[in-house]
Amino acid sequence: MKEFICKIELGEDEERIDKWISGTLDSLSRSHIQKLIKEELVFVNDRPQKASYRIKAGDEIRFCIPDAAQPSIPAEDIPSSILYEADDILIVDKFVKFNVFLTPPSNLEEVPFLNSLD
Repeated sequence: MKEFICKIELGEDEERIDKWISGTLDSLSRSHIQKLIKEELVFVNDRPQKASYRIKAGDEIRFCIPDAAQPSIPAEDIPSSILYEADDILIVDKFVKFNVFLTPPSNLEEVPFLNSLD
């Protein structure tokens, strides 16, 4: 989990906290930041706040970004043969009923064909 601590300076105040964080960390979407706020991972002066909170000069903002969870999709031994392989393309002869990608309405127990490739 990554933790960020920022002090609000004059001129940065009066902006919504979710908008300020998304402008500061452009790697996170505003909706992702709002989710972090709902999960109480964003604090202003050591108190959780709502997304609509307007920051003030002198506020200390602390927020945590959890590590991304990796899905646990087990590989399966699916009979197939590779007909052609290059750096950016793979042509595979597979059984017609094996899904290549997860498609609705599927779940993680329906292992996609790509997980069987090494």
